[in-house]
Amino acid sequence: ALGGTSLAPEADFHGAEMASSLVGVGGMGGFSPVDLNKMLAGKIARASPRIGTYTQEVSGSATPRDIETALQLNYLAITSPDLTPEALDLLKRRLGAMLENQAQDPRAVFGEKVSLVNSSNHYSARMITPADVPGMTLDAMQQFYRARFANAADYTYFFVGAFQVTELTPLVERWIGGLPSIEETHNDYLKS
Repeated sequence: ALGGTSLAPEADFHGAEMASSLVGVGGMGGFSPVDLNKMLAGKIARASPRIGTYTQEVSGSATPRDIETALQLNYLAITSPDLTPEALDLLKRRLGAMLENQAQDPRAVFGEKVSLVNSSNHYSARMITPADVPGMTLDAMQQFYRARFANAADYTYFFVGAFQVTELTPLVERWIGGLPSIEETHNDYLKS
């Protein structure tokens, strides 16, 4: 769906960029990533939320026999992300260490400078730094993530691969049709 970090305010931009990573660290549906991996043992199914610059999405893959599991993971990523203080602490520790190392890489520093020049120093082109990490707040990240995934009616789903439409249709009706959607209306200027 359209949106992405382009809708994030400047003060919360880096937190918005990392909101979907928070789900990767915290898990979903009350299950940690470790618990999810254990539950998925023997299955080939995944669904991962991502917030890009102009869109948000959940991409996934599965074997034909595990399509329902992938759709269930998609459902959990949208309706039950575990955006917890513990997950944020872990994300900050991992991110801080990674960014400290990245700041020592001349290619990364040069790439950021080129990006800033090409974008007229726009805040969205500035790479996240170790100094930005402490400013990421759970409330802002939760609000942004939930806002981006609140309306499943905005999403377009594509299915590619080996499946039977007659077998897939009831699964789509259940796991995608059951996602939250917001009925949007229009403003009738002619009646104003």
